[in-house]
Amino acid sequence: MTSDDDLTIRPARPEDEPGLAALDRASWSTLSDVAPEPPAEDSVFDERHTPDQYLLALLDRRIVGYVRQVPATRWPPTGTSGRSRAWPSTTRCAAGASAAGWSRRPARRPGPGAPAR
Repeated sequence: MTSDDDLTIRPARPEDEPGLAALDRASWSTLSDVAPEPPAEDSVFDERHTPDQYLLALLDRRIVGYVRQVPATRWPPTGTSGRSRAWPSTTRCAAGASAAGWSRRPARRPGPGAPAR
C-alpha cells in the first residue's frame, strides 16, 4: 500500500464492492466500453473478478479510481492485461496518475511465455 497525503493506493477488499459498482456505473461510456452499461444490481466481484485483481485509488478514504490486472491473454503478448476507471472529477488529479503509474510497474515485466524485450 502506498500513500501520498490523502491519496492511498491499496488492493481491493470484498467490502469495497459497493464503491466499485458505483464507480463502474458512473464512468461507463459508449466511447470506452464494449460491454453494455452495468445494471444497478450488478455485482463487481464474482468467480472471474476477484478483489485481489483490483488496485484502488482512494482520496480521503473514497474510491476515486481503480485498475484491474489479470494474467495476459495470448494477444497482446504482455505480462498482464487490465482495465482502469476513475471518477470524471479525478481523472486529471494525482489519484488517476498515481494509480495508472503504480499499476504499470508489474505490467512492464514479461509474463510466462512472453517474448524477451
